[in-house]
Amino acid sequence: MIVRVFKSGTSRGESPVNYLLSDTDHTGQPRAVKPEVLDGHPATTIAVINAIDRKHKYVSGVMAFRVNENPSPKEIRQLVQAFKDTMLPGLKADQYNSLFVLHRDKGNTEIHFVVPTAQFSVTGTSRRLNIHPPGPRNLLLYEAFTQVSNHQLGYDQVVADPLHAALTGADRKNPHSAGKRRATRLLTAEIVKGIKAGQFHDREGLCAWLDDSLGVTVTRQGTNYLSVRMPGAAKAMRLKGPLFEQDADYRSLLAAKSGNTGTVSRKLTVPEFQEVQGRLQGLVAERHAFNVKAYLAPRMLPRTRTTRTEGAKTQMRTAFPGTRITTQEKTMSINAIKAIKPIISEALTVARQADAERIADRKQTLPDKNAVAQRIASTRQKATSSAREAPSTAMDQVHELEAAIGSLQLGIDAATADVDNAPTPEARRKAEQRLASLLKQMARLQHQLWLAKQRQINEGGGGKKLKL
Repeated sequence: MIVRVFKSGTSRGESPVNYLLSDTDHTGQPRAVKPEVLDGHPATTIAVINAIDRKHKYVSGVMAFRVNENPSPKEIRQLVQAFKDTMLPGLKADQYNSLFVLHRDKGNTEIHFVVPTAQFSVTGTSRRLNIHPPGPRNLLLYEAFTQVSNHQLGYDQVVADPLHAALTGADRKNPHSAGKRRATRLLTAEIVKGIKAGQFHDREGLCAWLDDSLGVTVTRQGTNYLSVRMPGAAKAMRLKGPLFEQDADYRSLLAAKSGNTGTVSRKLTVPEFQEVQGRLQGLVAERHAFNVKAYLAPRMLPRTRTTRTEGAKTQMRTAFPGTRITTQEKTMSINAIKAIKPIISEALTVARQADAERIADRKQTLPDKNAVAQRIASTRQKATSSAREAPSTAMDQVHELEAAIGSLQLGIDAATADVDNAPTPEARRKAEQRLASLLKQMARLQHQLWLAKQRQINEGGGGKKLKL
């Protein structure tokens, strides 16, 4: 098994999702086996992607297995969960969106994934989220995940072909580089023949052989590359890979290659697996810390206790032995509970507005505008007036939040159905906007519910003061 991330992510959501669910492949031929949705909801993923106004809207890729690798349904489910736990550590399922689709039409197993670049914030907005950021640490994370997964599934490791030649990034991205890629393949085949025939054994011998036997001019030599100009070519091209490194030993490279499959297969030893597993755990911990700092830490309740306050309490205990000093956690809890009221009110207002828009789109009779405005004002009045009443317990807030989440879920289900059954592109666009707005409010309420449950645990003894 190997994980590949595609160079895409700037189109609308319909492009990747419809391809994954299509009955035909990229060549237009019917798929022998229909795709299967493993995890996620296609319409929701499309709506989330289309609600992103940045250039890069999603990350897509595939976990591809060899023909002789046949993971069971249970192993596939576990691998999908392991992928999410590895690439999105610290985030809950309602804080991001993802879609996983199973393909078996090519004779092997492929798990395709699409993850929108949006993290649902508790403030009702979305932040940029990228499961494949640039940098060597990210590449090491994917490599370690692949190695550990293959070992746990009992599959061979996939190692790069030591006799493979690659163009540099600039040459690969050049739209006119097809000729260079073909020349690279032909040149590599000739070099491999020369190695097998014993014509040269190191890079110095390779450079002389290229000039004498093939008329290929070496224009520059680096520690890990060669720049060569093919016969009749106006410009040189730079080649990288084990073949062109300064200290290359071609006999060792030839011995390391297994057949002509392009990959070398082997299993990890126990010490090797322990080393890779430890590396993976460290890389996941790094990403977890980043996610907490980027998405979760700013929304934790602030601590009001200071060093000065602690010093004053120490003086009080010294001057008045036996005096019971209380913390400010109870006051903080009351303030936090009051702050929940407008959050619930706003979420329910968004849900009602979404329902009203659905009715309007279906050409049904709308209630009087004044009546709607009065009902919204009444909801806000109840929220603000109840905040001035005697403060309720965290248990009451848990029940209120759960009720609001239930109401919001009905709106999400209705918006999802509208996206699926939209009669026109314009109706679909409106439904997607409603769904994205409701999903953001749901993430906000879910976070407040988690905080309320934490306060419920802290209250424990029915609101008794905590003795220091």
